[in-house]
Amino acid sequence: MKLAPEKHDRFYNVLKAVIIPRPIAFISSQSKAGLLNLAPFSFFNGVCYDPPTISVSIVRFAGNKRKDSLVNIEETGEFVVNFVSRDIAEAMNKTAVEYPAEVNEFEVAGLTTAPSERISTPRVLESPVSLECRLKQVVPINEGSR
Repeated sequence: MKLAPEKHDRFYNVLKAVIIPRPIAFISSQSKAGLLNLAPFSFFNGVCYDPPTISVSIVRFAGNKRKDSLVNIEETGEFVVNFVSRDIAEAMNKTAVEYPAEVNEFEVAGLTTAPSERISTPRVLESPVSLECRLKQVVPINEGSR
């Protein structure tokens, strides 16, 4: 199969289909005002172990609107990557919707907040593993696209 990304408006779906296995970054974030956000991201991976570093791709909504997760992470400089087990997969799917910023996706999904140890952003109690993260940098790739 040969596809030219500049000629394929659904190239994101192609990448999702061929880059496997692909872990999901179930990111909890918090605004400066304390509003909680919880959302899944399908482009996430480890980059380096010293210092421990991950990368997460947060694409924009249609119309170039930034996602609440990105807004919160840029505001506070912190977030938690919660790993998804089969036990919470259905709950995670409930958060994969564009909710208004004031909607608490923890409540929508029926998941429990738990305090993190090193940052103020809470983690998902039901997650088997959570990575408490501080923002190193944001690298815009193509700000005008999704």
